[in-house]
Amino acid sequence: MSANLDKEAMNSLELDREVIRCKTCGLVQYRTRTGNCRRCVRALPQRLEFLIPPPAPPEETATEPASEKFVNQETVENIGQRIRQLRESRSMTQSQLQSRSKVSRSYLSRIESGQMTPSLGTLEKISEALNVGLNRFFIPESDGEALLEDPFIQGLRPFLRQLDWEQWQSMFT
Repeated sequence: MSANLDKEAMNSLELDREVIRCKTCGLVQYRTRTGNCRRCVRALPQRLEFLIPPPAPPEETATEPASEKFVNQETVENIGQRIRQLRESRSMTQSQLQSRSKVSRSYLSRIESGQMTPSLGTLEKISEALNVGLNRFFIPESDGEALLEDPFIQGLRPFLRQLDWEQWQSMFT
């Protein structure tokens, strides 16, 4: 039984072995039972106890990063989809976009499929090749925008600009 007490006493001593520096003489030592320095016998600094908050429940920590990752993945996929929509609305192939943007066709393909995240520099090259602003990659496409991207409507635009107010009204009545 005394062997068990000795083991328990040793375990508690090992847990309490705080390494501390004496402010007076600078000796680095384990905290003594008396609370005094081994060299100069002056009082050692008070023990600081830090309250460590318990870890968050596993389900909370698991859901937050997953939802963030999902949101980011959705954004990347949307950028790729927007690039594809804009490219196809101009009747361009990936090879044609490659030659205009100087971005490799395989990389364009991976961006459009959401497998790769393009850098801002790459997005600038693609936006210049498609003749659109960078914001077009981040906003959802509206029905009106899809209509304006149609090649037939783009062909009509120069003629539509020449119409006066009465001609416009007669088209919609």
